[in-house]
Amino acid sequence: MSTDKRQLDALTGIRFFLALWVVVYHQANSLLESFGGPALLHRALEPLILTGYTAVSVFFILSGFVLTYNYDLATLRRTRNAVRFGIARFSRIYPAYVTGLLLLVPFAIYRVIVGVVVGETGMTKFILNACLLQSWVPGAELSWNYPGWSLSDEAFFYAVLPVAGIWIARVATGSVSRAVPRLLGLAAVLWVLSLVMPFFAILRPVPHFGDAAATDMELLGAGAWAGVIRYNPLLRLPEFCIGVVVALLYRMVPAGSRLWKRGAYFYIPAIIIILSVLVNGARIPYPIVHNGLLAPAYAVMIFGLALEGGVLARFLSRPVLVFLGSASYTMYILHAPVSAWLTLIFVHILQLVPDGLFWFVCYLCVVVGLSALVFKFAEEPMHRWLRSKLSTWVEDRIPVLRT
Repeated sequence: MSTDKRQLDALTGIRFFLALWVVVYHQANSLLESFGGPALLHRALEPLILTGYTAVSVFFILSGFVLTYNYDLATLRRTRNAVRFGIARFSRIYPAYVTGLLLLVPFAIYRVIVGVVVGETGMTKFILNACLLQSWVPGAELSWNYPGWSLSDEAFFYAVLPVAGIWIARVATGSVSRAVPRLLGLAAVLWVLSLVMPFFAILRPVPHFGDAAATDMELLGAGAWAGVIRYNPLLRLPEFCIGVVVALLYRMVPAGSRLWKRGAYFYIPAIIIILSVLVNGARIPYPIVHNGLLAPAYAVMIFGLALEGGVLARFLSRPVLVFLGSASYTMYILHAPVSAWLTLIFVHILQLVPDGLFWFVCYLCVVVGLSALVFKFAEEPMHRWLRSKLSTWVEDRIPVLRT
């Protein structure tokens, strides 16, 4: 079922910087308060740091792209291939995901012991998180290991890919001259769909959410609808499907095309547009920035990096960045639990305030180093072992899957 494709190293490398962007975003207050550089640099960096949440949009598009690139969508209509696909995805994401949950259990137990009631870490929400269902339930999206909401969405994307992917692939049938305009039109429709609810939140303002660029503190009072718009898997599905469309377009590029190794003509303008928008992010209503506003630019950037060529693509393809990019998922899903444990060490053992530049540097080193070690010596071996065991277990009970 998995096609034999060359490695897209630049796309793997950029995943590290996307995960790093999210990590920095979640430490924004500490970092910006301690930043001692020139005022001009501070003003330029601040909006980029505070819009780190948009990295998740890139991950969604990139996920759709990579899965469509690596799998023949037409084969997923067969039960055995769909099951094998599901096993491969589950064994890839779940070991690190459940590790992140379990790392937070001691904190929840301690709160129970001391009588502190925290709704975000209740048993019901733990079950929702363990089942990757938290993003479907308003108020549960950011419970427990809060970055895990995007994995709840991804699990849904994986489930619908055998259907949605095949339907999208049908748009790409026929000659290239006909398929390309249809795919571009479909991408435009998906982009509009990704922005419908965010624009609704602007036209009929959701308090502390739709009327202006919002801060994290303001969003705490935004209510359930703000959570639905930001995190609900159905509302984020168009971004994933845009990635599917871009991958189908990419696969249409002929082997001898002049586009190969000229990806910079795509990703450089896209990055300029992205930076121009994000630097002015405080002037743009939060909902559309959070969801799909930059999806076309992200898609073009991914397309260009996949074509390779240019200094940036070569830089991202360096072995160390490819390795760190491979470990980026571990980094993404473990950085919140690591923050909780490191804060505990700073406060109760070192008796230091977990704030400022020293804290941030220590935290970043621990997150990156630990993620690399966990990926190399735990996540990858567990992925291979779990995939093998699940495949054997399922095929023993459903004989047709063996063929």
